[in-house]
Amino acid sequence: MTTEPYTCVKCRVDNVFARYIEPTRTEMLEQQLCFTCNFWTGYVRMRDDPTIFRCKGSHYKTAPENERGFRGYGGAKWKIITHDGREIITTNLWHQGTIPPHFREELPDNCQLIPQ
Repeated sequence: MTTEPYTCVKCRVDNVFARYIEPTRTEMLEQQLCFTCNFWTGYVRMRDDPTIFRCKGSHYKTAPENERGFRGYGGAKWKIITHDGREIITTNLWHQGTIPPHFREELPDNCQLIPQ
């Protein structure tokens, strides 16, 4: 695999160098993606995971309620109503960021988030 700069096939950014630790480096080179597109491509692969939620163009994941240590949103309580009718209450919701526009079709909103 080359270490020469390349153009990301997803967002078309130029001069991408895959200078990251494994397995990120290999994933980026194999798919010819920039770091950001590689990150979001991982969530595209996991989009049907029942702990992953998307609302208003942002990406979230719940962690186990019995997990020790830091909690998402400082342990604030959230109600998640999914488009398929499930209702989830969590105090361990984590935000992965705003989904880039060129991933929104692959990662459409699937819920409503309501602070409790």
